[in-house]
Amino acid sequence: MKEAYKHDYGRPTQTDIDLKVYMKIQTFSVGIFQWIPTKSRSGLRKSAVKYRVKGKPSNPEEVFARADQVVKNLNAGWVPIKKSEAVK
Repeated sequence: MKEAYKHDYGRPTQTDIDLKVYMKIQTFSVGIFQWIPTKSRSGLRKSAVKYRVKGKPSNPEEVFARADQVVKNLNAGWVPIKKSEAVK
């Protein structure tokens, strides 16, 4: 959803997640950012990451579900106290 001042995150592909499981990487994270207008106002660009959700590559759907919930809350005006969280 590419809309000015709305939040979003980049979802890694299943191949990326499978590779992390294969390489025995313990965690992966999803960075949540905000779409902001470019200086020329002709398009949108990603802001710096505002919030990060971390979890295990063996169970990525929980991380994505929590990231979706955080995006919804941020778009509703929620201001987080911390910058990241881990999904257990």
